[in-house]
Amino acid sequence: MKNKKSGKLKMLKVQYLTGLAVLVMCLSFQNCGRTGFAVKAEDQFESLEFGSLGTISRSLGSEDKINIGHVGYMTSTLTMLFVNPASATSANTSIKSKINSLVTQQIASMGGPCSRYEDNCPGGDPSSAPEVPLSNAIRKGYLIRSCEEILSIDEAVITALSQISLPPNSAASDLNLSNTLNLFFPGRAVSDDVLSALRSQHQAALNFGQTPLDAWRFVFLSLCTSPMMEML
Repeated sequence: MKNKKSGKLKMLKVQYLTGLAVLVMCLSFQNCGRTGFAVKAEDQFESLEFGSLGTISRSLGSEDKINIGHVGYMTSTLTMLFVNPASATSANTSIKSKINSLVTQQIASMGGPCSRYEDNCPGGDPSSAPEVPLSNAIRKGYLIRSCEEILSIDEAVITALSQISLPPNSAASDLNLSNTLNLFFPGRAVSDDVLSALRSQHQAALNFGQTPLDAWRFVFLSLCTSPMMEML
């Protein structure tokens, strides 16, 4: 279908392009520069290989001491960003379905309250779902996959852009990027380095011959898979 990208979402280029922004956001927001991460962003961008996104966008560890959202929080966040409540298209239905299957139904990995009456407790036991969510590789895997699959659908990108009144051909200006960051991470201050990295990422996508919509798709994928998305 025209409004749905292939399962790969052009992922070779996506992973290359998202590496810079994820790295800079990690360093700027999380102070998570450890061995292998404490490098200049532009140098890291030049040396990134396809498939390195998973290494850079690591899951939050217990040592980070950061409160993260449970299944309800992550479901509502993704729904707010990418679901158009006024749309009855098959694409919008697909977006909701992906959120449901990859996030809402993954209480065992995401954490949060469940109810035996709703038959959504792991193993049917309410005590098996942690009320306070814990970071783990399975949880992060579901979240990354949900971002990739949701953003493979054009309507998800268009819906997010529309919330900050941007058409797909909008430039990645500081104002537009600041509004984008505030949409994904409301109320959080960002550094000039983050804006510069995202602007470079957007331009790199265009230089690769991608459409303006795809350039924003790659920016959104960086933001969606960032650990910041999980933070309360």
